[in-house]
Amino acid sequence: EGRRTLKVRMGNAYMSRLQYAATKDAEVAGAFMRVAGLMDPPESLMRPAMMRRVLRHGLGRPVPGPSRSAVAHS
Repeated sequence: EGRRTLKVRMGNAYMSRLQYAATKDAEVAGAFMRVAGLMDPPESLMRPAMMRRVLRHGLGRPVPGPSRSAVAHS
């Protein structure tokens, strides 16, 4: 509870950008799926080459998802 730490906020921002980059880059998508499928450790998404790919595709702002109220009422 309370305010999220800088580390948590940075991690959340990176994951948002990674998920967006996965829609544009097959290598990022594959790496994400390997982590989601428990084939690779989460740290693999933080390797320098992967971070470059994510940041290259994530320079724009990720498209926000639906609001909680919209999801709750659907």
